[in-house]
Amino acid sequence: EYEQLQQQVIHQESAVRQRVQQEALAMVESWLLMWPNAVEAAQQKPDLLASKIIPLLRPLQGLLQTWAVQPIGAVGEIVPYDPQIHHSLGGAPSVGQSVQVRQVGYWHGDRLLHRAKVVPVGVA
Repeated sequence: EYEQLQQQVIHQESAVRQRVQQEALAMVESWLLMWPNAVEAAQQKPDLLASKIIPLLRPLQGLLQTWAVQPIGAVGEIVPYDPQIHHSLGGAPSVGQSVQVRQVGYWHGDRLLHRAKVVPVGVA
């Protein structure tokens, strides 16, 4: 009976941890979706004051990393199109066609949070 209770506690702790992470991710969702674009803009124009805030957000990036939140692509990166992880903003690219990431997507462990938004290469 003791071992059964121990297993229940372990399961409950895991469920609570998962719920807390999902709630926190929901709270930072808008930042999560737009932050890579802000970083890219600041890196393209380092004289902008915005470039000074990038280091301030490293703790948040670390937190997301400890929670197994992984980006899908990087802004400006050219990758083969995969409809499972990409959302096309222009046209209907075929699987494997080169596309450029416009907005980063995210995984949370093995769960897809958001598909990366992409455009076929050569589309403005």
